Amino acid sequence: YSACQSFPLQQPKLFECYRICIQSGGASSPDKHLEGTEEYVTVFSGAVEVELPDARYTLQEGDSLHFRADVPHRYYNPFAEPVTLAMVLSYTDIL
Repeated sequence: YSACQSFPLQQPKLFECYRICIQSGGASSPDKHLEGTEEYVTVFSGAVEVELPDARYTLQEGDSLHFRADVPHRYYNPFAEPVTLAMVLSYTDIL
């Protein structure tokens, strides 16, 4: 799992962007974010499972997902190919 920040959080912007790469078998279980944080994910290549408290989603190339990021969540790549995705964290309701 590797995360490269594209755009850091800087006022007055209330978001930050990352490029995420997860190799086959790799996972990430980030700490839940601040109350009110939203996460937006788009898969550029490969596939990934996103686990939330009440659901699990399998995203493939071109798929996107939006969810509240102030709950435990996990990214997991059980597939043979690496996955590359974009992630945006939005803080508009909290800052």
